[in-house]
Amino acid sequence: MAATNDGDLAHLRRDAAVDLRSDVDALHALEEELTRHGAVSETMIRTLTSAGSLVETLETVDSNGIRPALTAAIRKFERSRHRARLQLIAVAMAEGATDRDVRHLWNISNEMVRRAKRELTSLDDAD
Repeated sequence: MAATNDGDLAHLRRDAAVDLRSDVDALHALEEELTRHGAVSETMIRTLTSAGSLVETLETVDSNGIRPALTAAIRKFERSRHRARLQLIAVAMAEGATDRDVRHLWNISNEMVRRAKRELTSLDDAD
């Protein structure tokens, strides 16, 4: 986790940038699914407030695929957000941030700082 030289810090920064890019990509995919979900909901509202058939509307809007796709996008975003935050914490600590600094910067508890450090150690061990 702690960078021992400039090369280590540069590597941490590159990894963090890659993970943060994945996080942004997952965010955009989630935005697309939320927009799709919103559009389908608006269509169903129009159907419900008119004399239209809800069953027919549900058949035309791929109602059975909306929830799984949205749930998958949320999960992917949460995973990527978590990994990106871990990498950002690793960079901050390599740059000299203390546990207290990390708590303040990310508004997390002491336990969350300890957990992040354990997860970062396990990521290091996996590499």
